[in-house]
Amino acid sequence: TELVRASLKPEERAELAEDEDFLRRLEDLLELHLAALAGFKSEGGSTKLELKSEILTPEELSAHEAAGAACLKLARNLAAGKPELQGRWWRRGLVERLAVQARADLAGPRGERSAAWCEAVPSFMANVVAGNQELRPEA
Repeated sequence: TELVRASLKPEERAELAEDEDFLRRLEDLLELHLAALAGFKSEGGSTKLELKSEILTPEELSAHEAAGAACLKLARNLAAGKPELQGRWWRRGLVERLAVQARADLAGPRGERSAAWCEAVPSFMANVVAGNQELRPEA
């Protein structure tokens, strides 16, 4: 959450948005949390994901939601007014995976997502899609 707050400051946001290593790590974290919420897991820090045989515990689910929401808020803030970064999130498939996850959340029996998750998903989507003239027709 400290990084999310820092990303609200224009100078901090600009610095983070230009750090390629940081952006790759943020993408990887987003992928990890989205995969976990969709029922996948990675073994031993590996990026290879496998279908999970058991459902996440409420504590695990809550932790992934909270961390995923923080990552989405950070990604949203970094992409504000930056079409190239909005396009990056689109090309990485994050928008599509979030849309699939949102549909699954609505249809699934697991109950409601956290308030932080419910705020982060639409605000990220709105920033990336509505904030980018080139991506709007594709959405």
